[in-house]
Formats: sequence, structure tokens, C-alpha cells
Amino acid sequence: MICNYIYYTQSAPKTGEIWTLYFQCKGKDRENEFVDVQLDKADVTYFNLACFKEQLGYGPRDFMYYKMRCGRDVAKLKAMGYTQDADIVLRMNEAEREIRLVLSKEEEHVAITPIKRPREKGNNDDSSTPEDIHAYKLWLKKLQSKDPKTGKIVR
Repeated sequence: MICNYIYYTQSAPKTGEIWTLYFQCKGKDRENEFVDVQLDKADVTYFNLACFKEQLGYGPRDFMYYKMRCGRDVAKLKAMGYTQDADIVLRMNEAEREIRLVLSKEEEHVAITPIKRPREKGNNDDSSTPEDIHAYKLWLKKLQSKDPKTGKIVR
């Protein structure tokens, strides 16, 4: 859905570069979940993005993220909360002239999967290697030599 929302801007001179902002509004019905807005590059400011956020039904405590490209077809969500974030997003998307944003009433979490690495074969004299498993048996034997009841199950 392409909308012409009213946005507020400081009197910055127009650049003539038209950018497209794609808002994904989490929690909205199917008809209003995706909103596209076209505006001049000079109007892509954090203040204007916050105004769009409000006009789309989100409050100041709700979350705004931009999709940061990681490879060809994968993106990570990065939180937007500072004025310099709009400048960073502009620089990152200069070639496309498109910015993809996600609005949500709840904080978005990304699942972290552990990185599988092959076990390293290191030197045994390395101080970071765990103690020998038999060290516990030796320790217990010393304690039992002092007190034979140590380590015995008593019923």
C-alpha cells in the first residue's frame, strides 16, 4: 500500500533524489501491515521517521528497526533510536535508494544458534586444559587416608 503521510521536516533544501521507505508494521492487519512511502532524500531524517511511526499507530515506547543487508538475500534487524541512525541508513542504502523499516510494539529478538567449530587439538602442557579426571580420585584417596569415613555413603 503506497501512502502519502504528512511528515514534518526542517527546511532542508530538496535534493531531487526520491527514496522509497518500506514500513512493515508488526501486529497490524494484513491490509495495513506493509506501507510504502516515497519522499526526497532531504526528508529522510530521524525526526520524520519518528513522525511516520506515530502516524502508523506506534508510540514513543514502541520499537523501530531497519533491515541491514547481510549478503544478497539476508538481513539483520538493527534498532533505530538515535538521530545519527538515519544518516547511517542513508549511507548504507545509497545505491538502492530504498530503506526497509520494521515497526513493532514488542521488542524483536533474533535466535542465536551456536557456531559449530571443530575441537582444537592443543598441547597438553597448555594451562587452559582441564584438570585430569583422575586428579579427583587422588584427592579423595588422600582425604580417606586421613579420615576413612570421608566419601562413604552412610545410611
